[in-house]
Amino acid sequence: MKRARDYKRLASERMFTKFGKLAGATAIYGAVYGAVIMAALIVYTLNLITKGVFASIATMQMYLDETVNSPVYMISFEVIILLIGAVLSTLAVGIQHMCLKCARKEEVKLSDLLYVIKNNPDKVIIIYIIEQLLMILFALPANLISIYTDVENNIAMFILSYVLLFASYIADIIIATLFSQALFLYIDNPSEKTLSCIEMSVQVMKKHIGKYVILLISFIPLYILASLSFGLFLIWVIPYKNTTLALFYMQLKGELGDEQNVEGA
Repeated sequence: MKRARDYKRLASERMFTKFGKLAGATAIYGAVYGAVIMAALIVYTLNLITKGVFASIATMQMYLDETVNSPVYMISFEVIILLIGAVLSTLAVGIQHMCLKCARKEEVKLSDLLYVIKNNPDKVIIIYIIEQLLMILFALPANLISIYTDVENNIAMFILSYVLLFASYIADIIIATLFSQALFLYIDNPSEKTLSCIEMSVQVMKKHIGKYVILLISFIPLYILASLSFGLFLIWVIPYKNTTLALFYMQLKGELGDEQNVEGA
């Protein structure tokens, strides 16, 4: 396998002449993402207003006390976030499709952003939901302890909750890594069964978890810079990262001369 810097150097070279379209697609995705989140916040705020939550400090405090540790509120919140993420994933994978074409030196069109919407979008949504549900499941023990125990006054429960929370973060990284090639496999063959894409991804990534995580970690400085630019730098970071990951996928398939192939892809 190549080193992280090799993938990134190759990615910067291959996206150089196609950056305009990749940046445009990323900007469109960002605008849609912002609009969806803003619409959700407006609906949520209007709901609180109609309930009279903002009538006084007392009503606001009462509402917080009733909802923060409420299982119903917690589940409702997770479901809403899950559904929003599932819908937006169709455009996010459209950008992945464009970056994979870029990595392969193929022509990239702005209309490629709608690739998923035109090709069995339900499969992308299902892959996203399965991955997120697994992450939610691993985070459940820590959340249950924080809801049903007095962690502030019980040092043992406090430590246990943080240990479980840390373990859930590790599990999230492993799950995301094992699922990482499923969407690329879908892009290459939209007619492939959803579970087959997941199974092939898990099988091939079991041997490359460390390499993939190191590759992801190498982008942390760029995301820090993006945060300092109020997110504007993401218009370059996101295509750059996706093109790099596309090259990683291509090497797993043997397109870059690696010995490890994704069978059936």
